[in-house]
Amino acid sequence: MSDSEKRIELLEARIVAIETTLAALAEQRSTPGPASSAALQPPPPSGAPIEATRPLPAASRQAIELDSEALLKWGGVGLVVLAVVFGVSTAIQRGWIGPTLQLAGALVLAFGLIGIGIRLESTRRAWTHALCSGGVAVLFVIFASDLFLDLANTDVAFSLTFVSGLAGVGFARLVCSEWVGIVTLLGGVTGWLVVGEGDPPFTESGAVFVTALIVLTLVAVEQQWFGLRTLTGLIGLGCGLALAATADTGIEHTVSMVAAGSVAVILLVVPSLGDDTPPWRPTEFHVPTFLAPWAWVVLASSFIDNIDTGAGLVAFAVAGGVAGFAVSSRARLAPAHLVALLVGASVTVTIGVGATLSIEVAWVAAAVQGVGLLVLCRILPGARLLAANAAALLFAAALSVFVTGQYAWRNDATIGADIANLAVIVAIGVAGWIVRRSDVRVVVAFAVLGLSLLWLGSVFVHLPQGQAVVSLSWAVVGVAILVAGAVRKIPKLGNVGLGVLALTVGKLLLVDMAEVDALWRAGLFFAVGLSLLRLGFVLPRWIDAADSAPTES
Repeated sequence: MSDSEKRIELLEARIVAIETTLAALAEQRSTPGPASSAALQPPPPSGAPIEATRPLPAASRQAIELDSEALLKWGGVGLVVLAVVFGVSTAIQRGWIGPTLQLAGALVLAFGLIGIGIRLESTRRAWTHALCSGGVAVLFVIFASDLFLDLANTDVAFSLTFVSGLAGVGFARLVCSEWVGIVTLLGGVTGWLVVGEGDPPFTESGAVFVTALIVLTLVAVEQQWFGLRTLTGLIGLGCGLALAATADTGIEHTVSMVAAGSVAVILLVVPSLGDDTPPWRPTEFHVPTFLAPWAWVVLASSFIDNIDTGAGLVAFAVAGGVAGFAVSSRARLAPAHLVALLVGASVTVTIGVGATLSIEVAWVAAAVQGVGLLVLCRILPGARLLAANAAALLFAAALSVFVTGQYAWRNDATIGADIANLAVIVAIGVAGWIVRRSDVRVVVAFAVLGLSLLWLGSVFVHLPQGQAVVSLSWAVVGVAILVAGAVRKIPKLGNVGLGVLALTVGKLLLVDMAEVDALWRAGLFFAVGLSLLRLGFVLPRWIDAADSAPTES
């Protein structure tokens, strides 16, 4: 046998041995026993625990990378926008390139950022938000810049700013980015004000305002973007109040009322649409309830010297729509939202009253609303919100009586204004009677007393020997309060009556001595003096009679 044959036999033997060993191992793995399982388990690691050297989970690494990426992308886009702003301004100052080329380059940059953002939507969505937002912001910067205004006019700038806003809303909807929508809203408002130098044309601004408000709200509701929806309502409220404060003519009042009605619908009705899961959803219900009193105060102030039936009809239509929605949807509305709808409807009615009738009637309506809200506090939940609105309405109405009463004291007011002020005082008194807290009742009672004395003075001071008549009326009020406190055994009430009498005596000595005719002055002093003497004589009898009267069990 040769050497080659021996080697072949040796290799064949080894192959057979390997095959036998592999077959045995396969049989052990298919039917492992206790001993073999223990033998197959790897020995425990030595040294430090695995947790001490374990790398970060994939989610943690991704979170760190996303945070860093967010900082880089927003910081980079912000710097690019600033570079455009400073670059354009520097180029204008130094004359490096022509104006047309500058604007063309800025437009290329803007649409380039938007195009790249759209392209990255499927792969790097986080960059889409930043790039598209930056591109939209650059568009507003271009059309509000001095460079563009030098080449074109403000009408073209206003038109292109409006078109940029619509394009921004379209891009936001295309890439489903709420950030782009928010940038469009803020950039559009800022660009419009910059182009108009703080005083843009009224009618055009109102039309653009209403259109943008409706478009943004529809997109926000469709996409369930609660942040954009709330921000649209709040910014719309400020813009609507600005329009109302600057309205001068009838058409401007109507435009401002249409704008205010649009905001009212958004703040009141829109929160009922969409999912209930966002944590800021209750805030949407509460915001209009807090802002409603101040909204109508500012809006109603624009109708002090103007009666506008068109604006009033718009307000009544909005109030009817809101009230109808509240009634038809009350079964599925949150309690806080139902409260907000009722407050908003009543506020809008007051605005309509002020626009169609008079501001005096509007103050009466405000005071009556305050009383009505206090009544609703006992029926509906959300009593604190209703009470806060009632307090705001009543305080504003009381302030109107104080201001108009002082004016009427110096300049005689109409009978209608005097009756309206008296109605407001009565409504405030009823509100104090409804409230159950004693400290609030005391404050309301002093307010009613002070306003009543002011009202008596503003009404009677213009009569012949009016100062004397005012003093007599004040003395009657003081005596009535003093007697009521003595009979009802309420020392604090009696002290208030004494205070009113002391105020009357002070007026006699400081005012009537100089302004009342001598004969009238003598008679007035005599009558008041005798009244005080008579009161001091009979008051103890009334007190004793009250003490001896049987009490009801």
